Amino acid sequence: NKDFRNYGETAKARSCADWLIGMNLSRAYTIASKRAGGSAILAVGRVQTPTLALVVQRDLKIENFKPVPYWRLIGRFKHEKGEFRATWKAAETQEGLDEDGRLIDEAVATKIASSLSSGFIEKIEKKNGKKAQPKCWSLADLQIAASKKHGLKADEVLEACQALYETHKLTSYPRTDCPYLPESQHEDAPAVLAALQKVRPELKSLIEAANPSLKSKTWDDKKITAHHGIIPTQHVGDASKLSKAEKQIYDMVVNNYLAQFFPSQEYENTTITIKLENGERFCAKGKIVKEAGWTVVFGKEEPEESDKEDEEEAQDLPAVVKGDAVSCLAIDKKAERTKPPARFTDGSLIEAMVNIHNFIEDPAEKKLLKDDDGIGTPATRDTIIKSLKERGYIAEKGKQIMKLPYEELLPALLKRIEEL
Repeated sequence: NKDFRNYGETAKARSCADWLIGMNLSRAYTIASKRAGGSAILAVGRVQTPTLALVVQRDLKIENFKPVPYWRLIGRFKHEKGEFRATWKAAETQEGLDEDGRLIDEAVATKIASSLSSGFIEKIEKKNGKKAQPKCWSLADLQIAASKKHGLKADEVLEACQALYETHKLTSYPRTDCPYLPESQHEDAPAVLAALQKVRPELKSLIEAANPSLKSKTWDDKKITAHHGIIPTQHVGDASKLSKAEKQIYDMVVNNYLAQFFPSQEYENTTITIKLENGERFCAKGKIVKEAGWTVVFGKEEPEESDKEDEEEAQDLPAVVKGDAVSCLAIDKKAERTKPPARFTDGSLIEAMVNIHNFIEDPAEKKLLKDDDGIGTPATRDTIIKSLKERGYIAEKGKQIMKLPYEELLPALLKRIEEL
C-alpha cells in the first residue's frame, strides 16, 4: 500500500487539525469571550478562520490605504503614413520615480510634456504569437468566472452545476479541481457535439464548423487528478427546463468545450520605440489578429477585465521603418492615483483560497502551499464562505464581501444565538 499510504496520512492529519484547531480553539475562544462578558459561540476552523483572515486583512488594507498621485505621459506622433499614440518610458536614471517606476514628480511630468521635439523610429519589434484554447472548467475556475461574468455566488454556481449533472444530466461531475480532459475521451467528441446540436440547435452552424479531430492541450492524461474538467455530456436534455443560473453555467461549459475543436488564435504584436531629439523615449504597441481561431465561439463577448494601459496602447500602427522620421504633435499629461485593492467577491475569495500561497511571506511555506491546492476543496469552499456569512463574521454589499463593521457585530451574533 506504499503508493497510497500518504492519502491515509493526510486524512489523519486533517482530522487532527480539525480537532486541535476547530474543537479546541472554538471552545477556548468562546470561554475567553464569556469571561470578558460576551455570550456568543465563537467558531474557529482550519479553513474557515484563514478565509476570514483574508477578508479582514483585505478590508484593513482598504481602510488604511492612502492614495499616491502619479502621472502618465501619452504622446501623439505623426509619421508620413499616419498618426499614432505612444506612452512615455522612463530611463533608468530618470528622476521623480517611485519604487514601482511611476512618475510622482509633477514638475518633471510638466517639463517632459512641454518639451515637444522631432525624433525617429529607433526600434521595431514584431512577434507572432498564438493563444491556445481555454481549458475546460474546474469547479473553482467556473465559480470565479461566473462571479465576474454573471454575479453568481459560489454556492449558486455549485447548485447549478449539481442540477446540470444530477437532474438534467447535461454536464459531467462538477466537484473537480482539474480543468484537463483524459485523452481517451477525445473519441467521444463527435457524439458530444451531435448531442449539443440537438440540445442547442441555435449553435448548429458553429458546431458544424468545429473539427472534432483537433486535439488541444486540454486533453492530457498526465494532468488528470481524481476527476476531469466539467464538460457537456452525450445526453439530449431539454434546455428550456433550465433555470437562468443553470443556463448561464451550461453555456459557459459548452463554449469552453466547443473551443477545443477550433484552432489557436494567431496574432502579431508590434512594438515601436521612438527616440526624440531631447533624449526621451516613447513606446507604441499594436496587435493584429491574423486568425480568429477558437475566439469565434465566444463571438463579440467582452473580456471580463481589461488593463487600462493596454487598452490605450492597443491600436492600428502605420507601416514604419527603422530610422523613419516622426514629429511629436502633443504630449498629454494624465493625472492618476494609486488605487486600493478591490474588496473580495465570492469568485475572487475562492481564487484567493486556491492561491493562498500568494498571501504567505515565508519562502518554505509559500512553496509548500503553492505545490498543493490551497485551502479547502472544490466541494467545500463555497460552503465555508456561506458559513462565514451565516455566522455573521462577514457581510455582503452587492457582489462585495467585507468584514462586519464592529457596530454591527454584536447584533448579528445575538441574532445568530437566537436562531440557534
